[in-house]
Amino acid sequence: MGLSGTLAWTIGSLIVAGAIPVLQVIRRTPMKSLRDAL
Repeated sequence: MGLSGTLAWTIGSLIVAGAIPVLQVIRRTPMKSLRDAL
């Protein structure tokens, strides 16, 4: 695996690590209150 492959894995894992807590918060929050906040 070359440098570009390692870089892609690093970026991908960072995106996943950042997205998981966001998705958990969205799931907990009812969609109505989410729309009101926006």
